[in-house]
Amino acid sequence: MLFRERRHERYDYQAPVLFKSDRFTLWRSGVIMDISLGGILLKSDHLPRSGDLLEVRIANLFEGTLLALKAKVVRQVSAPSGPAVGLEFIVPSSSPDLVRLCKLLQNNRGVDRKQQGRLTSTEARSHLLQLARSLLDRAQFMDFYQTLEVPPDAALEQLLLRKRELLETFGVNQEEFSSQELKILQEALSLIKRLTGILTNPQRRLGYDVARGEVCYTAVKEAHDLHKIDLAPFEAFWEKKYPKRTAEARTHWERAQKAQESGDLHTFETERNTSRSLAPFSYV
Repeated sequence: MLFRERRHERYDYQAPVLFKSDRFTLWRSGVIMDISLGGILLKSDHLPRSGDLLEVRIANLFEGTLLALKAKVVRQVSAPSGPAVGLEFIVPSSSPDLVRLCKLLQNNRGVDRKQQGRLTSTEARSHLLQLARSLLDRAQFMDFYQTLEVPPDAALEQLLLRKRELLETFGVNQEEFSSQELKILQEALSLIKRLTGILTNPQRRLGYDVARGEVCYTAVKEAHDLHKIDLAPFEAFWEKKYPKRTAEARTHWERAQKAQESGDLHTFETERNTSRSLAPFSYV
C-alpha cells in the first residue's frame, strides 16, 4: 500500500540521486529538492513518467553514503518548483538509513545556510579525516575503482554521482582543521579530482582499463554506443598486448555461435560473456 508523503515532515535537501526502472535499465541522474520519510521531489533532464516504479539511490551528504530505496512516480510538478516529479517510497520510513538522514536534517534545520559547509562537532571532523585517510590508504593498491569504492562496471552516471558525492563530502570549511589535518584533506581531494577526471572521461577510462589489463565489456559498449568512441586503436593495442586472450576469445565466440544455432541459450550466453571478457573490444 502506498502512503501520501504529506503524512511526513519534509526537509529542504539538495543532493545527487540515481534512478532506473524497467523502461530504462541504465541509471539516470538527477537532483532531489526535498525529502521526507514518505518520498522526494526529483529534478532531472530525463524525468520518469507518472506511475513508473523506480529503484532509487540517494546520496547522504552528511556521511558519504548511498541510500537504496524503491519509489513510484505519483505526480508531475510544474513551475515554480518544477519541472519535476514527486516520488513516493513504496514502504515509507522502512529504511533505517532514510530515518537516519531525516533525523540529521531535522537536527540541522536551524543551521544558517551560510554555515552548512561547517562541521559542528569534533566527532564529525574526526569522521571526515578517517574517510580521507582510508581513501589515501586504498590508493596504494593503484586501483582507481577500489580507491573510489565504485565497481569496475559502473556506468558513467554512477561515476559522476560518486564524484559529486565525494567532492561535496570533502568540500568543508578549511578553517576548522589544523595544518596537518588540512594537508590530509587536500591530498584526498586532489586524488579524488585526478581519479574521477580519468574515470568520467570515457576515452581516458578505456586507456586506464587497458593499461591495467582489466576491461569491463559494459564500459566498452557504453563508450562505443553512447559516446561514439572509436574502439579500433584500443582493439589493436589489446590484441598486440594479449594475443593469447584474443585467441581464446575467438574459440569461445565460435562455441557461442554454435550454441546459438542449436538453441542452447545457456551455453551461448556463457561462451559469449567469456569471449567478451577476454577480448572486450572485439565483440561489441
